[in-house]
Amino acid sequence: MGDSSKGIAAIFVPPQPGSNRPFLIARTVLETGKSSEVVFGYAERTRANAQPRKVADLHALLKNGLLYENHLSRMDEKLDALLAPGGGMRIGTSGPNTETVDVRINDALDAAQLSARPVFILLSLPATTTTVSGLLDPRHEGIGRVLETGRSWRRAGFDLDTETPFRLVRGELLRSLSEGWKVVDLYRDGVLLFGAAADGDFLCWGSRREEGTLFINPLALLEASFLFVQLYASVLKHCEPSPPSGQFRIELRNMRRNDPPISMVGGSLKGADWQFGVHSKQAPTDELSRLVEWAQPLDVSEVTFLLVREVYGWFGFESDAIPYTTRGESSTLVDPDKLLQAGAG
Repeated sequence: MGDSSKGIAAIFVPPQPGSNRPFLIARTVLETGKSSEVVFGYAERTRANAQPRKVADLHALLKNGLLYENHLSRMDEKLDALLAPGGGMRIGTSGPNTETVDVRINDALDAAQLSARPVFILLSLPATTTTVSGLLDPRHEGIGRVLETGRSWRRAGFDLDTETPFRLVRGELLRSLSEGWKVVDLYRDGVLLFGAAADGDFLCWGSRREEGTLFINPLALLEASFLFVQLYASVLKHCEPSPPSGQFRIELRNMRRNDPPISMVGGSLKGADWQFGVHSKQAPTDELSRLVEWAQPLDVSEVTFLLVREVYGWFGFESDAIPYTTRGESSTLVDPDKLLQAGAG
């Protein structure tokens, strides 16, 4: 070339593992011969060329990387919380989640044509994974007999009997329903569901006054709740493995759809409040949903009291307004003998 002051220099970079990418140009040699560490660059090699990235490209890459890092960090925090003791998640052992249960409730109400009416719902959820044995062949002794005999205990009571046999649905549950009245579902994973009309056809039976007000029948509320918890205690004997604990859910829907809204009084069917409809309180909102924890061995009388107490409290009544109860050693219990006596008139 003739000019000994000029030449070509090459920097050889050996192959690098992909996990080290991207590679940044950390030092730049200026025309003056000095190096600068303030400016850095990033280039990607495409075949024989190495094209430098523009400043806007680098900004977008860095921003997206930081966002992704923050996203992963938040995910780690959520997973740590879920996996921690009491965090609400047991890998491979947890029962049905809330979203699944809500879908099942709506499916049952739609099947029984109860979705648009005031409705009373009871539900039991196992905390751990389980399977109801014999559910696919309920005609044999076992769970089929439990379902058929455990839904009622007296003639014409406020029970779980729909007056129709159980049928297998989609290979995942047994269902018995009477359209516009009641529905009972038992799922293979141990979820038991009961839905009934919460108007004059069931929960408010015999209560309509001249002005059209419907009152929750205390015997209907307590008897149906007691039979539901009692039935689930029998179902648990056919669950493998047997869940040690879980939750009961009690719900009321569309309680202010009527005009006037559905109301409640304290005391029994023989009390003056029920007889004359005095000292009543209206449903404060359209819906109620409450959870009560249970553990084995299941105390049917105690759990039933805790469930109906949620309803009375929602209407604004203290627990001493709940009829058909007795005092146990350490808690108040719903008394099945008093329920049967009230049902007998």
